[in-house]
Amino acid sequence: MAASNAKYYASIPEPQPDPDSLRAVSQAIKNNVEVLTGQRVPKAASAVTFQDLVDIGLLDTISPLALAQALLLRSFGYGPGAGGLVTQLTSKSTGVTLDKMCGAITMNNAALAADAIVSFVMTNDKIRSADILVLNHASGGTPGKYVLNARAADGSAAIDVTNISTGSLSEAIVVRFFVLKSTNL
Repeated sequence: MAASNAKYYASIPEPQPDPDSLRAVSQAIKNNVEVLTGQRVPKAASAVTFQDLVDIGLLDTISPLALAQALLLRSFGYGPGAGGLVTQLTSKSTGVTLDKMCGAITMNNAALAADAIVSFVMTNDKIRSADILVLNHASGGTPGKYVLNARAADGSAAIDVTNISTGSLSEAIVVRFFVLKSTNL
């Protein structure tokens, strides 16, 4: 079957450190993806091309090879200023507000019984119902004794914390989170 489909897919050239080569590689990849998915993306909705960056003057001081390396080596996540901190005031079920894409929530140190679940709402204008929150017990408290879950809604998320230990815990754990933007299926 691969041989019969070969005529539909253009070969992808080896990239060279010049704008024309990178543009040709990008276009070949784009064309193959469009053929594979059956989509034809209008130019206005397509990804930014190397030529677009040259046209608006962003590549006057960087070589195409350096740009390609920078894009390949770029880390994922949010930069400085994107996050924030908030502390629960009166109990583990007390809601908090933090309008940031990532951050840390210091929970109240009220007791949480063994096998108990507590829920609280984080109000956050960055969150939409289709988004995914990634949660981590970052510090404070006993490592490995909590399970975290979140359910996103427009403008907030309900966060569940479960004590999976065999005893009651009275710890002010720090829950780190980030919002992964998504869409409804």
